[in-house]
Amino acid sequence: MCLFCGHAFCLNHRGERGGVAACVPCLEAEAARAAAAARRSTAVAAGADAPASGAPAAAAAPAAPRPHAAPADKGWRPVGWALVAAAPTGAYLYWLLGWLAARHPLPAWGLPVGVAAGAAFAFVGVWAIVKSR
Repeated sequence: MCLFCGHAFCLNHRGERGGVAACVPCLEAEAARAAAAARRSTAVAAGADAPASGAPAAAAAPAAPRPHAAPADKGWRPVGWALVAAAPTGAYLYWLLGWLAARHPLPAWGLPVGVAAGAAFAFVGVWAIVKSR
């Protein structure tokens, strides 16, 4: 994750500035901003900050970072991996909650709700991870 803009980036679009990892568009925008600031300070030092007509000088706008590329469409791949994760999670919770129910009082709805909630949590977590990569 870029510490400046918050977008995720891959190793091909990673750079460092002052020991902080950032995406390439943010680093390019920062370099352009620093170059513009250096040009302005050089112009002020040379006395060229006011044009000959007497009108105030227009401030140079800093370069905006390039937009990030849209993530590739993953199709059904995230759903498949999420189902692969949710199935054993649900099976394990079915066994665990059944084992607990034999030893402790458990409401009748506890087993199906626990299995469904755990499997749904595993499904959504794995789906989000695969979808974002």
